[in-house]
Formats: sequence, structure tokens, C-alpha cells
Amino acid sequence: LWGVLQTQSKSEALARETKSVLLLGGVNQEFERARVALRQYVKSGSGFSLGALSQSRKQIAIIAAVLDADLPPGVKEEAEALTQAQLRYFNEIADESVDQVRDGDLPAATDTLASPEAFAQLNGITRKNASLTENLADRQADAEQAVSRRQEVNALLIVLSGLIILGTGVGVLMWIRSQTMVPLENLAVASRKLGHGDLSARVEPG
Repeated sequence: LWGVLQTQSKSEALARETKSVLLLGGVNQEFERARVALRQYVKSGSGFSLGALSQSRKQIAIIAAVLDADLPPGVKEEAEALTQAQLRYFNEIADESVDQVRDGDLPAATDTLASPEAFAQLNGITRKNASLTENLADRQADAEQAVSRRQEVNALLIVLSGLIILGTGVGVLMWIRSQTMVPLENLAVASRKLGHGDLSARVEPG
């Protein structure tokens, strides 16, 4: 039972780490969708693309909040830094290019997306994302190893428990034999001797 409870605890930890990896993947996916929608809006000025951009920005905030809630302090700060970098890109680069499109200046909007500042922010986001991804992957791998080790220990506990039960059973049987069967066998031997006329046959008292 103790082994089962320990396995459940380790499995829950693995589930949390796996969830964090999937949530980070969701954040990255929405960020890429937002960038695609932004490029399409700058290229075409389509309001549909602008709606997709707005929706992805909202989804990033929602998913990031769920991700942060399950992370320990050190990793949580790293995840928050990534989210802040993504939001900064939207606030400073995306919103500026959107305003330029609304003003009818599509070339300026295109230049904004290709500006050194935009590339610098994207590079920073990429570095933060790579670091966080590696961190979460390591935590997930550690959790998987913990579950595997726990299962190995459980298997060993089962074998040891079986040996203990078997040894106890053998010991009990030997004790029963020494307390009941051996005296009965001694009585039987003495009885046979008496039956054959050996009046000196005796058994131990008790």
C-alpha cells in the first residue's frame, strides 16, 4: 500500500510536468499563429487576420496564467519572463504595425515587422523559450525516472514481501510440527515399542 501511494504521488508529479510542457507548447503555438495573422494583416489589411491576432493574444495570456500556476518559483519566473517578452512584442511591434496599416501606410508596417528592434525582441523570445523548454523537458524526464524507479522499488517490495510471507509460513509450519507432530510421532514410536513388549519405552513429559 505504501508503494502504491508513493507511485501515485510520483505519477501526479509526472502529470504536472507533462501538463506544463504541453501548455508551453500551446503558448508557442498561439504566438506563432499571432505572428502569421499579423503578417497577413500587414500584407492584406484584412480585418479577419486582425481578429485572429487578437484572439491569439488573449489565448497566450490565458494559457500562460494556467502554466504559471503549476510551476515552482524559479521556473515560474522564467515562464513569466517569456510571457512578458511576448506581450512586449505585441505591444511595441505588433500594435505599431497595426496602427500603420490602419493609417494606410503598408510599407511602414512592413518595415516595422522587419526592423532591428523586432528581430532583437524575437531573438530574445526565442532564447527565453529555448531555455524554458529545456528546463521543463528536464523536469519531465526527472519525473519519468522517478516513476520508473518507484515501480522498480515496488517490484522489489513485492518480491521481498513474498519471500517474507513464504518464510513466515514455513516457520509457522515448522513450529506447529515441533509443537504437535513431533510429540505425536514420539508417542506413536513409544506405543509401538510397548506393543512389542518393550516396557522401557518412554516419551518426554509434556
